[in-house]
Amino acid sequence: MAVVALVVVVISVIAAHIIQNKISSNPKDVVPIAVIEREVANGWHIDLEAKPNTLNAIDRSRYALQPNSSYRVVDISSGEWQGIIPGGEAWIEEENGIAQTGGIEEVRSPWAVWATKPLLSRDECNEWVRHAEMLELETGDFVFAGGEWGTSRLHTGARRHSATRKVEDSDFAALMKQRLIGQVPEALVGGRKYGGPDAAAGFLVSKYVPGQYFAPHFDGRGSGGYSETHTAEFTVVLYLTDDFVGGATHYLPGQGSEVAQAVAVRPNLGCASIHRQGTVLHSGGEVLHGIKYIIQFFLYYESGVPEPREMANLRWGA
Repeated sequence: MAVVALVVVVISVIAAHIIQNKISSNPKDVVPIAVIEREVANGWHIDLEAKPNTLNAIDRSRYALQPNSSYRVVDISSGEWQGIIPGGEAWIEEENGIAQTGGIEEVRSPWAVWATKPLLSRDECNEWVRHAEMLELETGDFVFAGGEWGTSRLHTGARRHSATRKVEDSDFAALMKQRLIGQVPEALVGGRKYGGPDAAAGFLVSKYVPGQYFAPHFDGRGSGGYSETHTAEFTVVLYLTDDFVGGATHYLPGQGSEVAQAVAVRPNLGCASIHRQGTVLHSGGEVLHGIKYIIQFFLYYESGVPEPREMANLRWGA
């Protein structure tokens, strides 16, 4: 496992056109940083002075989530594959039978959120945790976002509170590609075939201690980037530990999310939840006791020409 010097804190913040590393030679084509900041803020106020330990009660309740009585209860304790949120669950059914939201987004996969069978054994998870404990994980109030000019760190206003580092591992990418066969769609609408993770995009190893969380957000569509042949379409959240309280992945309704009713998903050790990028509002719930370790990575599918959806940065949902 080779540790990459560049720390990438959130899996969903870099749009595909960023990953291409193409810097426009025409100044008129360069998107100002203020435009990117507005895109990421998504209409929410970003308080640059906010700190996780000084948040007021209202803001903390919006960022550091715990399930409540409004949540739908799901039981995935069996460790078997299970669909959780059908594709387009909260979207309007059009006359042609295709679920859409305002005619903009199509349902392109049967499930917007699902849980996998084990992808790693307990021993394999423990090895990743030991490796993570040797990494210089970085905690900071920022995410990466950008445009053709490159990327920049943007303050989150205390919305991100965890430690993360990006790791590249081609053997692990090959292993995950193989173990996910039969647990992910073979192809999306339009016949775009599964390509697996991309070793170059890397894997994000994250650690959450009591009091830490990741506020509601939409992953950027195309997080992890795209090449001429493949585009990132889904995010995998793989749980490496199970001896903690809280820390579920919350899938949330509203703001165009495919989710109709909130649900908190806590996969078994070695299992993962998978969600569609760009259209599923979600958060990392607050850890109350113990230490939560996860690995996050992207699933790639063959690219369309032109791409069926526009690329986008992470967008906050609170």
